[in-house]
Amino acid sequence: MPRLAALLRPARTAFALVALLLAAPAPAEEVDPDIARFVAANTLWTLFHELGHGFVSIYDLPVVGREEDAVDQLATLVMLTLYGDDPDTRDLVSDAAYGWLLAAAQAEEMDDTAFWGAHALDVQRFTAMVCLLAGADEEAFAEVVELSEIPEDEVARCIDEYEVVARSWDRLLEPHRGAGGPGRLIPRYEASDSPAVAGFVAALRESGFDDLLAEIGQSYRLPYNIAVTFADCGEENAFWDPEAREITICHEMIEGLAALASE
Repeated sequence: MPRLAALLRPARTAFALVALLLAAPAPAEEVDPDIARFVAANTLWTLFHELGHGFVSIYDLPVVGREEDAVDQLATLVMLTLYGDDPDTRDLVSDAAYGWLLAAAQAEEMDDTAFWGAHALDVQRFTAMVCLLAGADEEAFAEVVELSEIPEDEVARCIDEYEVVARSWDRLLEPHRGAGGPGRLIPRYEASDSPAVAGFVAALRESGFDDLLAEIGQSYRLPYNIAVTFADCGEENAFWDPEAREITICHEMIEGLAALASE
């Protein structure tokens, strides 16, 4: 599989972080390792998705098509950058795709307005992600590729699509790589009333999440500090706020991911 190590440098830190997280269950209660991995994978994917919005905003990057689709692709590419031979790391990448499949299965009946949203439908986000996984390494991700029932003649297209998307994002971000910018990613953790969420976030912090953010901040020339905040939002969501210069990961999203993995 082509390597994209330059896309995000702290790849090994990210997977070391998750390995530590899974080795140390949340202090508030025992955590099923599969659920912990699923939540970690989808939280990381979401972080990279929102960081993609931040990059588009901060660096005034051109986007052809829907921005949500573009940063979905970036998040998947970063997860693929973190790909390794260890089956646990491969499962993390697959779990991020499974998140969209499970969300699609739980979705309520749609009306016509669903087709006008900024985001693709959950099932489309799943198939788009699987296409990149198949394009990167069909054999390594055989389980999720087979589950998607992607036609075999589409895999060749996905290989080409992966190469185009990876090359495009690499070219867009290349001018902004390197140390020297005044900005950093600053973690902020607000209290949660949910023991499960509080336990997960505590384990995330103890496993080196702050170090991961520090390495990302040192890999790109950020013009100012960006807060990465875990907080109650009143909804299952995550978002980039360019005025506040902040990425917010909602506690409700983490709780929803755990529930999704449990069903």
